Amino acid sequence: DGGTSFSKLADGPTNPRRAAITSTGVLYVTHSSGVAKLSGTTWTNVSPASEAYSGIAINPANDNEIVVSRHNYSHGLNMYR
Repeated sequence: DGGTSFSKLADGPTNPRRAAITSTGVLYVTHSSGVAKLSGTTWTNVSPASEAYSGIAINPANDNEIVVSRHNYSHGLNMYR
């Protein structure tokens, strides 16, 4: 429908970068100050550290295995699992 049925997700993170959905419908979003999880209608902060994140991947065989990468690569460790 060309996006006419889209609606804004209430209380979502600001400055989203990437999103991934698990096989059970849980949404993860990397954003300018962390990683957010949307389960049902509830957002939860699941950031490994309070920083900007950009990349995200979810293991299709295990929804609990998630990898995120930091947005600023100058601080050494770039990825979290």
